[in-house]
Amino acid sequence: MTNAHNVINETTNFYAKSTAKTKAVTCAKNDSETAGKFGLLIDYEFCTGCETCVVACKKEHDFPVGKWGIRVLEDGPWQKIDGEEGGRGFNWNKIPVPTDLCDLCGKRTARGKIPSCVHHCQAFAIKYGTIKELAKIMVEKPKQVLWFPRVT
Repeated sequence: MTNAHNVINETTNFYAKSTAKTKAVTCAKNDSETAGKFGLLIDYEFCTGCETCVVACKKEHDFPVGKWGIRVLEDGPWQKIDGEEGGRGFNWNKIPVPTDLCDLCGKRTARGKIPSCVHHCQAFAIKYGTIKELAKIMVEKPKQVLWFPRVT
C-alpha cells in the first residue's frame, strides 16, 4: 500500500473512533460540560491550500460575505538556506486557521458528525477530537498545530 493509502486508512479509522466518542460525550453531557474539550489538529505539511474547508464552513454556517469560520493563510514561498537539498528547497506552507467565529460546528457534532471543515478537507489535513487525543497525535509529527475554541 502506498503512503497516501496509509494516511487515508489511518484518518478514516481515527474519525470513526472520534465520531463514536463524540456521540457518546454529546449525548451524555450538555454543551457547557463539553466546551473546551474538543479541538482541531491541523497538519499544515499536507494542506494544499484548496480552501474547501473555507467553503464548507461558509456553507454550513451561512456566513455573509467578509465573514469566515476558517481561513487558509500562506507562509512563503521563500528559499531555505538550511542545507536541505543543497539549499535549493523552498518553504511554502498553507495553514488553515479557525477564526473566533468557529464553534467546531456545534450543531453537527451534537448530531454525532464531524465539523464541516474536517469532513470536506481533501488532503485529510484537519482532524477533530478531544484535545487530549489530538495532543498525543501532535507529538508524533512536526508541522501541526492544535486549535480549540475560546470557552466563554
